[in-house]
Amino acid sequence: MSLDDAQRTLTRDGFTIGEVTEQASADVEKDDVIETDPPGGTKADEGSAVNIVVSSGPETQSMPDVRGLPYNNAKSTLEGAPYNFKVVRKNVDNTAAKGEVINTTPTPGADVQVGAEVTVFVSKGQVQVPNLVGMDIEAAKGALDDLGLKYTETEDPNSTSPENQVTAQSVAAGTQVSPGTTIALTYSTNPGTDDGDGDGGEIPTDPTDPGGGGVDDLGGDLNP
Repeated sequence: MSLDDAQRTLTRDGFTIGEVTEQASADVEKDDVIETDPPGGTKADEGSAVNIVVSSGPETQSMPDVRGLPYNNAKSTLEGAPYNFKVVRKNVDNTAAKGEVINTTPTPGADVQVGAEVTVFVSKGQVQVPNLVGMDIEAAKGALDDLGLKYTETEDPNSTSPENQVTAQSVAAGTQVSPGTTIALTYSTNPGTDDGDGDGGEIPTDPTDPGGGGVDDLGGDLNP
């Protein structure tokens, strides 16, 4: 019951109001009675004082400023005493180093109930786009996969480069981008051509004498 109701009840029953103190509670509404001393239901002398403990509402703490900290450090602070917050991580695109805390909700300095859920925004960081031109298309895709980058592929049948060689990329090598950025790759699908002249003569199946005489002819000359 409320403090006012408790005081009226105790006065009506012949007791006097003793010390009234406040105590934080997440379970008892603010200004409601948590307990009395002596406890309710016990026998006490008429006119004796009854102390009352009243809820001041949930305990709160000022949200600490963890911006700029590595996520694991910030998480340890927020989950530890006296905060005991439940931390939710959200990764965001940002130029800050990977894993660095960018902001929080609630913001630093706000009064937050102990044990409440708080959101921590963490930088995904940046990666450097490699030089992919001249690489085999499969090797280029593998390099982008390793960096957490996405890609699209466009065939170029008119390219003079060897087949499957990357001839262009949409983001220049050395550029810093967020993980998940899409890089458009163009690669050659020109299979190339045979450089031979195609005019070679047919190789004979039987060796012949340059003068036209075969073995049989030679034998004939030796027999008159």
